[in-house]
Amino acid sequence: MMRFVYDKLGINNCCLPSHHCSAAEFVAVAGEKTVKEETTTHSPGVSFYPVTPHEPDVWFGLEGDGFAEHISSLALSRLQDNRDGLKLLIFFPWEGYDLRYKNHLILNYINLLTTKYSINGNKILFVFGDVNLKNTIESYTVKLNIPKENIFGLNIFEWIAHQDSQHSILPSHDVPLKRTRKFLCKNGVARTQRMYLAGALHNKKLLDKFYFSWLNHNKWDYNNHMEDAFLKYNYGETNKEYLGSFMEFIKNEPYILDITSEQARDRMNQIYINTRLYNSSYASLVTETVVDDHDREILFISEKTYQPIYNLHPFINVGGHRILNFLKSEEYATFPELFDESYDDIKDCSSRLKKIIAEVEKFCNTDSKVLDDIYSSKTFRDKLIHNLTNFREKKGKQDAIKYVNWLKKYKTFI
Repeated sequence: MMRFVYDKLGINNCCLPSHHCSAAEFVAVAGEKTVKEETTTHSPGVSFYPVTPHEPDVWFGLEGDGFAEHISSLALSRLQDNRDGLKLLIFFPWEGYDLRYKNHLILNYINLLTTKYSINGNKILFVFGDVNLKNTIESYTVKLNIPKENIFGLNIFEWIAHQDSQHSILPSHDVPLKRTRKFLCKNGVARTQRMYLAGALHNKKLLDKFYFSWLNHNKWDYNNHMEDAFLKYNYGETNKEYLGSFMEFIKNEPYILDITSEQARDRMNQIYINTRLYNSSYASLVTETVVDDHDREILFISEKTYQPIYNLHPFINVGGHRILNFLKSEEYATFPELFDESYDDIKDCSSRLKKIIAEVEKFCNTDSKVLDDIYSSKTFRDKLIHNLTNFREKKGKQDAIKYVNWLKKYKTFI
């Protein structure tokens, strides 16, 4: 069993709004038992004081003092005592945050824990959503004052996607033909890479071959991101054609498929899957949260990558370098019979997106009869069913087991 320590049982440490999955809960996903006790217990051996950040600006001190000011005095004194087995576990594997975020906000705050708050770096553990974290962290100009073995890159979203899938009506094993659209592409939050893609697709007049949503439910001010979006994905030079097309595109936002911008703020509505959209489109264009626009091998995987998998949909993935290679290492099949997947091996983000856009355009211009010949084959159908079966059987537990095995190094079991 693994011991987790709280200022008060039943309440998240630091009393700040936390994410919906805690460090202890993900241990339980692996089938391991946990013991929860209060800081007053002082059990012998190693135990964890978990914090589960949600909004990084609040938790890591951009707005106010950060979470350390909310740690109880007893817990802080135990964390400062090198003879005490209590360790601080920062569990932050959520999507969307490059560690360059707000001038290295997160890294700087973790270092502040070792200086201002006098917590030994050996007693701080950091879990983050970049599965390549141990390598990519070397690329940051801010270096952590904690040992490299105390950081862990975790893919939590296969498990989250499996939980989400329980709320959806999963498709039958039929593979429909004569579909009306070539792609399904859902975009709730506006991000720079999605702006660039929307501009490209509008410019090439491909959107009439899509089910395409654009909700911008976080109400981005595009003026703050326009230059960045249309420059960094185009070799450092502004793509004026795509920029102009995007300006035309947003005149008609929001583009709604199944839920409104307001509904997208409710996670239960966000995870709603309309199987009709999958059955009447040939493939998904997945626009991941992070694409690694600085070519540092960052690799985030979100629930978006798994949604086509459990809906029997082939896909192109606009994500980090070698995201398809990662999926194949997890025993998922990809679709080279439909797309030239060499884009996955292109490290430079501008070149990778250029190749993806070319593949999307080629697929959109492929005769549906050609696609139906492929989709009607037993080999293709078996591949789709294999992906769904693999997803259902794994349930995201493999990543939880990796996480538990990492924690075991600290002799946390009692």
